[in-house]
Amino acid sequence: MKALAQLLTGLLLLAPVAAAAPQTESDVSAQDLFDEVIYELALNYGGPSEVRAQDLRERFLPRVQALCAGESVCTSKAAYPVIGEVLRALNDEHTNFFTPAEWAAQELESSGQASAFAFGLVTRLVEGQGILVTEVLPGSPAAEAGLRSGDLLTRMGRMPLLSEWAGDKLGAAGRSGRRTTLSYSRAGQPLQTELAGGAFVAPAVSVDMLDGRTALVRLRHFDMEGVAQDLHDALRRAGKQGAERAVLDLRGNPGGLLPETLLSTGALTQPAPLLDVERSSSELLSYDRGRYLVDGEPQRGVRVFKPQRFAGPLAVLVDQDSASGAEFMARDLLTRPRTVVLGRPTVGVGDSATQLLDLADGSGLQVTVSRVQTADGQPLSARVQPQVPLKRDDAAFARTGQDPELAAALQALDTLKP
Repeated sequence: MKALAQLLTGLLLLAPVAAAAPQTESDVSAQDLFDEVIYELALNYGGPSEVRAQDLRERFLPRVQALCAGESVCTSKAAYPVIGEVLRALNDEHTNFFTPAEWAAQELESSGQASAFAFGLVTRLVEGQGILVTEVLPGSPAAEAGLRSGDLLTRMGRMPLLSEWAGDKLGAAGRSGRRTTLSYSRAGQPLQTELAGGAFVAPAVSVDMLDGRTALVRLRHFDMEGVAQDLHDALRRAGKQGAERAVLDLRGNPGGLLPETLLSTGALTQPAPLLDVERSSSELLSYDRGRYLVDGEPQRGVRVFKPQRFAGPLAVLVDQDSASGAEFMARDLLTRPRTVVLGRPTVGVGDSATQLLDLADGSGLQVTVSRVQTADGQPLSARVQPQVPLKRDDAAFARTGQDPELAAALQALDTLKP
């Protein structure tokens, strides 16, 4: 079923198409990688651009050949700048190329999966102060070391973590697997820990009870089968623990599989049907009582068991990194009763579907394969505008160790009728 192979636009590394183990950059030639990208565009592209893959090949092939002229070894890395120009010429912001390092990093940050060693930290630089931990992925070495959201990393060994390159150095240390000493502050208190990067898989869904009646639901992605089931099950457990209201955190959620997105949304509200339009065909996608429907027909094996519908007050957090599936969900939740959406405008790619492809040298390609519209064929708004705008205040986050946006969501919940 084609919809199962599609990802909503904006995913930054979700469920890549199965492929053989990637070779290294030195094992794949620039010409081979260029031809692979052109082939995938010709085979899969279904976006709004009218530029043909063959035309792109004829235009840029001489550039690749010139790069390698006279070279006995011309690795795939040499083709990266030309591939970037190819995609700029295609003029589709939803079709993108990722280097091997970017592909691996996005896998960790977007889906919580570390195929290589990593600390398991999602971070942002606070210029001149350090690296702010915005999330510690469950089950990661950082979680085992006791690091928390809101910690401000200041030194790694003897090296200050104060500038833009500090994040790269931190990531490289995690990938090395070597034991590392991190100095940090927690609400102003200086602390230190030792940890080594490792491989792990963080859950797509986690729920924490903030008090006797409020659940914090973190939904990291929709990138694998079973995410929706996990969400329905988690909400059922939260209800048994007394959850009467919830904060849904979609910040940084890059999207994922379209069936999982609709099935997940069904745990909170009735999702609007979507028309998935490809080059020469279209399908109407919808949700009904735990089932995923294509043109009104339930799809075998694509469902959730014991579906839930959480009906209590809901505050939804989105940000500039919430994309595709997260945008589809947030858009549906804008009209849900007793619900408020807070944060910053989303990425703006919630109007088409993409497929993510592993390339031979470990790099990756995101290709627009279809456009997504309303059930009656009208264009969708690509970006979700929060009802309550929030400015990011990393300085306050680092100073107090408390997430200001989560605090704002809890305050908003207090204004909603029980």
